[in-house]
Amino acid sequence: MTENTIKDLAFSLLVLLAVLFFRDIPLEFQGIAGAIYGMLIVFTRIKNK
Repeated sequence: MTENTIKDLAFSLLVLLAVLFFRDIPLEFQGIAGAIYGMLIVFTRIKNK
């Protein structure tokens, strides 16, 4: 297991928790959170290369 794999797994766990937590929040906020999360993924992928 590489360091990046461990980071990805931890990140996925955080996302799962966030999804469970955000279920009670209106869809507009979910969309914003999703967009931020998507940017974070892209940014970390670029940074790791």
